[in-house]
Amino acid sequence: MKRGVQEMKVKDFFRRVRGQALYLAALHQAQKCLITEVAGPKGTAYDSPRVSGGEMGDLSNKILQMYAESSQLASCILTVSIRLMHDRCEALRQIDKLGDAKMCAVLTEYYINAHTWPEVASIIGYSLPHVYRLHGEALNALRERTGDYIAEA
Repeated sequence: MKRGVQEMKVKDFFRRVRGQALYLAALHQAQKCLITEVAGPKGTAYDSPRVSGGEMGDLSNKILQMYAESSQLASCILTVSIRLMHDRCEALRQIDKLGDAKMCAVLTEYYINAHTWPEVASIIGYSLPHVYRLHGEALNALRERTGDYIAEA
């Protein structure tokens, strides 16, 4: 193993790629919710009296807080996107080594595109049990080609 290069089990690497894709989708959803909260027609009235009888809320402080949250989300989205792009490229290189279109499709739809198993079955036109079998065969084939480990930088 080269210095500075770590190895990860094939299935763990693919799980990480899928997890990053799901995390990125959640971050985009959080950003969407934040934008909706600020600009939506049902946006919170931050300048109305509080229920507890306090004074008017400071709208500018709330806007600054939302701006800070938005900046943090954007930074996190960028970081995760870069890492995911790198890992997806490596995952696709590994998947391409299989040479079997059905196996490649199953791994790509599940791990790269982050679809659920029923969605994968529907997309590629196979039954769910058949998709599970192809998935197992594909991972075993990758393990044979890689020695069960994928080197990552």
